[in-house]
Amino acid sequence: MSDKTIRISEENWRRLKELKHEGDSFDDVVTRLTTGDKWNGFGALGETGVEEGTADAHDRLERDLRERIEESGS
Repeated sequence: MSDKTIRISEENWRRLKELKHEGDSFDDVVTRLTTGDKWNGFGALGETGVEEGTADAHDRLERDLRERIEESGS
């Protein structure tokens, strides 16, 4: 595979640098961001996936609401 050179702003370079893991190249970061699960590497959403993460958050909010209603005696 041949290499290509691209220009990016200083700000975007810093953003990519922040996403690098130890031992990563910038090519590794771009590959991670442009293939597979787009949420990979972004905390809880990366670990469970967006659909599962959203469903889990919904379940937790629903439980919390039920507990608050029960505590208030309504």
